[in-house]
Amino acid sequence: MLKTAHEIKTIDIISQKLRNNRDMLSRFYSMGKRKVGRKLLDSKGFDFGFYTTIRSSGQSHLIFYCYDFGYVKINESELEIVKLNV
Repeated sequence: MLKTAHEIKTIDIISQKLRNNRDMLSRFYSMGKRKVGRKLLDSKGFDFGFYTTIRSSGQSHLIFYCYDFGYVKINESELEIVKLNV
């Protein structure tokens, strides 16, 4: 089925948000920053409403992934960045 221009634009916007979130998590992870403040990610444009998968860590924590990078909420203001092992 062909997509309308509006649908294509919506998909592009969502894809960009997901890529932006993934790239930001990847940059912090590669710099050795595994724990980051929520405010820092907010200030850099991270959009917490967009992720690709939610998984349980087995310790009653949820991991929110943006493709292969994700985050776990440690407390209200701090997150831990994780990388999916594939």
